[in-house]
Amino acid sequence: MSRVAERLRQAREAAGYASAAAFARAMGMLDATYRHHENGQRLPGPEQIRDYAKKLGVSYLWLLTGESNPKELADTQTQIHHAPIISWVEAGQWTAPDTLPPGSGEGVIVSHTRSTIFALRVRGDSMDRVAPEGSIIVVDYGDRDLIDGRYYVFRLSNGGDATFKRYRANPTRLEPDSAQPHETIFPEESVEVIGRVIQVIQEI
Repeated sequence: MSRVAERLRQAREAAGYASAAAFARAMGMLDATYRHHENGQRLPGPEQIRDYAKKLGVSYLWLLTGESNPKELADTQTQIHHAPIISWVEAGQWTAPDTLPPGSGEGVIVSHTRSTIFALRVRGDSMDRVAPEGSIIVVDYGDRDLIDGRYYVFRLSNGGDATFKRYRANPTRLEPDSAQPHETIFPEESVEVIGRVIQVIQEI
């Protein structure tokens, strides 16, 4: 096991995630992808390590190199925020980058580096491998840079509801992640990103 992988396992356990699968779900990523990083089969890239460090509340430098204290700078990197739960229709029709729709009055508490977040309650089973129907996804609308394999909420071209899918490049497509058959979306025009899904919350 690489030293990065060992530090990743230590940080994950210290953060209270009982299993690699639980942390992968919290990150909104494939279980197998994260397991490869934690068991040392594949070294995560710098941006992925930064994302892990933010989520786990540890220093990026410590996770990458082992230097410094694990908690050094971590307190200034993450803060506690209230993420209002809004509807899928509101998310799809929302255009203002600095003002959220009013939402339902409900919300969830999230630890994140930015306050540009809101939550959506998942409808349907097109993403049930990562977010079953009824679970809540937390979306960072300040993070709209598309990265292959990450999960995002997109605005449909007809101006209706938003859609939650995994982005894949070459060719550009929006993939379901489900145990049930669902069609992949191949956008005819440029994809409009509402924000990246940073966390899945579900009752067990």
